[in-house]
Amino acid sequence: MLTIVKRIREVRMQFDEQFFYITICLWSFFVLFFTLPASYIFNRIRDLRTWFIFITRSAHSTHRRRVAFIQRQMKKWNNNGRKTKLCTSRRGWKTLGVCLPKYKDGCTLINISGLQDILEINLQQEYVHVEPMLNIGQLIKYLVPNGYTLPIVPELEDLTVGGLINGFGVGSSSKKYGFFHELCLSFELVLSDGSLVTTAKTEGVEKDFALFYGVPFSHGSIGVLVSAKLKIIPCKPFVKLTYVPCNSLELSACFLCAEDRSNEFVEGIHFSQDFGVVVKGCFSDGPARNERISTIGKWYQPLFFEHVSNVGVLEGYTEHVPVVRYYCRHSKSFFWEIKNILPFVRSDFFRFFLGWMLPPRITMLKDSVTHQIENYHRKINVICSFLQFFPKMLFVAYLLWLLTVSQIYPLWLCPLVLNPTPGFMRQRAGKRLLFCCIGMSGTLRKSDVVIPNALKKIEAYLSSISGFKMAFGDCYMDKPQFWEMFNSNLYHWLRVKYDCQDAFPDVYDKICYAAYS
Repeated sequence: MLTIVKRIREVRMQFDEQFFYITICLWSFFVLFFTLPASYIFNRIRDLRTWFIFITRSAHSTHRRRVAFIQRQMKKWNNNGRKTKLCTSRRGWKTLGVCLPKYKDGCTLINISGLQDILEINLQQEYVHVEPMLNIGQLIKYLVPNGYTLPIVPELEDLTVGGLINGFGVGSSSKKYGFFHELCLSFELVLSDGSLVTTAKTEGVEKDFALFYGVPFSHGSIGVLVSAKLKIIPCKPFVKLTYVPCNSLELSACFLCAEDRSNEFVEGIHFSQDFGVVVKGCFSDGPARNERISTIGKWYQPLFFEHVSNVGVLEGYTEHVPVVRYYCRHSKSFFWEIKNILPFVRSDFFRFFLGWMLPPRITMLKDSVTHQIENYHRKINVICSFLQFFPKMLFVAYLLWLLTVSQIYPLWLCPLVLNPTPGFMRQRAGKRLLFCCIGMSGTLRKSDVVIPNALKKIEAYLSSISGFKMAFGDCYMDKPQFWEMFNSNLYHWLRVKYDCQDAFPDVYDKICYAAYS
């Protein structure tokens, strides 16, 4: 009898696995025939709208109306007795996070739609004034033709300015400049009482100065960000890339943390413990006669991580890439996560005939995902980022330990300088410290690993070595552990000062696992 019951269970498990495999295949075809074309059309319409607003110079007047509308919503909430918490009305499927947030249920939603324009590009004073829903890809396409760029350009062009400030942002130039928010000059915020304030890095008023450093990493739990001024720098039309093969983690660490001021960009991709490539870059006017212009980024070319793997075996391989295509190099493939969404994306046939539609919009992908597929990705798929001190021996030891816990490849390695500024990060050294951002994205290779348990181990280990797990994916720490990892002094002081405690959810309540489960 027991044998029969056991056999029935085995048959049911096999049936469930086969049924789920069919579901994944059907979803991939749905993405191919609906999400990809819809994403392409949406992007072209959005680009046309942005172009029209920019050439008609109507963004300033519409910005004032939108801000006034947000203020009216906040004041109405105050007049009704502040009975619920406040959140923006941006739905969970419109964000770039992996899972859909649940913490907005029961909150009063503040409509911030429309805050997605470039307000001003000032080349004389070298700043750009933008709204928070503007994405990085759109902004770069308007800056580069003018010979300017942002000091830090995160790798995915769908990331929004507001998300990179309220959350966090790093890029291959972070070794030189730090986090994305460190290029910000001022913020415009609507506070919980409906008042509009501007806080700047250079202002002498103490409360404004403190508020400026409290906004980054706060996830909108201090006020509603309605605009920001960002520093811009001159750039050249090309980026000269040099690919350095590394046959060990120690060698990668040496190249990643080497002092070389001539490099504007540095990143590494490790495909296995014994094979990685460090990619170094600097701005360039263009190739000499004996140098090549790369075609990476063209729709028919291999994805960037495949290109790195192919040319990484060649010692000292160098090429010149147009600067916009360099900035968008990981966007088409979401680093390498696209191969789990569209398994046929790596075929030459697909790229040649349909590659021009890539990438699908992450927001549309999330809207099409069933609960079954979402749970599948939670069980075997990891997308997260980690920061830790970068001294060579500690870096190598931690990576070796990390690979025994997760066995996930490829790994994206990005050096980052942590400046001694007040705010969310614990930095008591009083000088610039070198960290490394370790990006993990992919499917577990060890079948006996349970992702929540692995992430809990990683969080505990990072905390023990004064590292950080950024609030980007699922956070499995409890609140005391979270605030042991991060600095709560300024954050909680601002929450009390600006009457935010009963107005906005705490940052932990927005990023913990319970907020998404």
